[in-house]
Amino acid sequence: MPRYMPFERMLSPADFNRYMAMSEVPVAHAGTGSMIAAAELSKPIVLLARLARMREHTTDHQVSETTLGEMIEQARALIQRDAALPPTASPTFIEKIRTALVN
Repeated sequence: MPRYMPFERMLSPADFNRYMAMSEVPVAHAGTGSMIAAAELSKPIVLLARLARMREHTTDHQVSETTLGEMIEQARALIQRDAALPPTASPTFIEKIRTALVN
């Protein structure tokens, strides 16, 4: 359970959108919906892996060695540099996502 920030275990789509809009740096599980919502709002996002040992997933393929604090600082640095996300993804990225979803 997070001790240093508010959290919700589950949100309705409307509440999720409202929280995303209000957040400086949203923190969410590493799901495509979270990534897409942050991109649409031109917000950096900290994505947390779901863990096999917590029975959140079957493998630890989402695990990173970076700490949450480091990720938040990296995201804040992007805000300070005004590094807005482009309105669309690059064709290379779209093709990689398409290939991953099809295979």
